[in-house]
Amino acid sequence: MTNSESNKLTFFIGSMITMFVVALLMWAFLLMGAERIGVALLWLGVWVSIFFNLTTGYLGGSKGGKRQN
Repeated sequence: MTNSESNKLTFFIGSMITMFVVALLMWAFLLMGAERIGVALLWLGVWVSIFFNLTTGYLGGSKGGKRQN
């Protein structure tokens, strides 16, 4: 019961973070213009990797334990 509740909470937090990042990037695209989209995509890759590592770190904790056993 506690594990499913924590998974729902992490999923909710992850979805909220994702929507916030997407909105922030759309705003940044409007500000920067077309010539800096490459730099914005580079930062997008960095932030997506960071948030992906954080969310998979929280969600994959029990899975990692099962893999080790």
